[in-house]
Amino acid sequence: MICCARSQLAQRYGCQLVITDNNTLSHCIMVPHAAETDDRAVTWRAPLLKEWASKIRAELGHLALFCWRPTRRHPADVGKSGITWRLAAVWAACWVFSAIILAPMLVGLIKLLGVKSTLDGSGTRLLLLSVVVAPLVEEPVFRGGLRNATTALAVQPVLITLFFGAWQAALVLSGVVTAVILVDRVRQRHLDHAGKFALHMARGRAFLTRYRLIVWGYAVVFGLAHLGNFTIPTTNGWLACLTVFIVSSQVVTGMFLSYFRLRYGLVSAMAFHAMWNASCYLLDKIFP
Repeated sequence: MICCARSQLAQRYGCQLVITDNNTLSHCIMVPHAAETDDRAVTWRAPLLKEWASKIRAELGHLALFCWRPTRRHPADVGKSGITWRLAAVWAACWVFSAIILAPMLVGLIKLLGVKSTLDGSGTRLLLLSVVVAPLVEEPVFRGGLRNATTALAVQPVLITLFFGAWQAALVLSGVVTAVILVDRVRQRHLDHAGKFALHMARGRAFLTRYRLIVWGYAVVFGLAHLGNFTIPTTNGWLACLTVFIVSSQVVTGMFLSYFRLRYGLVSAMAFHAMWNASCYLLDKIFP
């Protein structure tokens, strides 16, 4: 059985088995086949590279499909190595997308509107806030409850209001949400088991039907939360309406973060958030 498995593995990667101990297959190694028409060795790593390229292409395809139509699934357990290469692949794709599509648009808007950044990247305080504090705070606030209808529709709006610093509005909103929940509980007390089950199923279907709007909405709110990073002149007139597109890169990143949160868990979204902010910080240091 072991011999067959090793033979199949060698055949798969274009290698041959070389016996190293007493003409037995208990101690053998795989070496690449020599080229028949060339003195150079055949690139036996090609099948492995093709396999990785296929994996990365499939992952980016899943990401694009999610951004087009977000869906909720149980997080996949892919292990540390699996999540590492997925983070790297999506990180690289995000940079390519930003460089080709978002960067020219943002440069044009900044020149047109006279927008300036309010972030001071001279010290380590910004690095600490963007790489450590922001992922730990923003991910639970904007994406922590995306898997649960009650949390997504009732708890997260209150947390986001607190995030913007409007604690009075958050207090009012929490009171309204609590009142709605209490009224709903009283209403359900008058329903039998079949009625409660039917109501639960109907609400679940309504939540899943509108789920893409919820994910898109939180990504947009996440982007708008970063408007405070810019100073916007008040003399632009109607052109000030274009200011919302300044945070288009944050909206796109919010969708990518939602993908990791829903496919691989909240910790993976925090890791991608930290990676992206760290790379932006380094880029700003290299090209101030």
